Amino acid sequence: MVRSEEAVACSGSGSRRPTQMYRAPSPAGQMLVPRGLALRCHYWASNGLYGRRVQDGTNVGFLRDDALLAVVVITDQDDCSREDDGFVIDGTRPSCYTPGDSGLTPLSHYLGFLDGLKDGRGRWASAVIAGPGPGSCTSSFGDAAEAERKIDFVAQAGNNSRLSSICGGDLTSALSEALDTFEAACNIFPPID
Repeated sequence: MVRSEEAVACSGSGSRRPTQMYRAPSPAGQMLVPRGLALRCHYWASNGLYGRRVQDGTNVGFLRDDALLAVVVITDQDDCSREDDGFVIDGTRPSCYTPGDSGLTPLSHYLGFLDGLKDGRGRWASAVIAGPGPGSCTSSFGDAAEAERKIDFVAQAGNNSRLSSICGGDLTSALSEALDTFEAACNIFPPID
């Protein structure tokens, strides 16, 4: 069971925001990474990583107008980013939500966030390495749940987004596909105005 203060870290409700951040290396020095990345809230955590932490100067230099933003998500779970505090992971369900769960943050929010952050869909790309379904799978990495929201995110994101399977137990081909996606996106990167 996730403790309530950890659950709040994934919630977009109220004034509560993630208070625990991890330092991660980056080309610009160190970056603060929201705890939500460890709590199945990959898309919600992107707001902190690319939004608030760039605006407050913590991750200064991370975003550039003349560079493609490449987002990579490698996970064995689906996204659980929520609008409310109804977050429970108790080990008895294959997912952190049920179909039609109205508390989930709409994927359009994250697509719009990335579009606005980089001034258009052609200026960012994503590679999601997760459980492609149908159902769960098992590999040398362990069990992976079907990542329904991640699959939907990739479909909505369009040509600059790729879903690869984590179920093979080897990330070589998935990472190669990610690099191919990023290279193709760089080749059609819109000119800077």
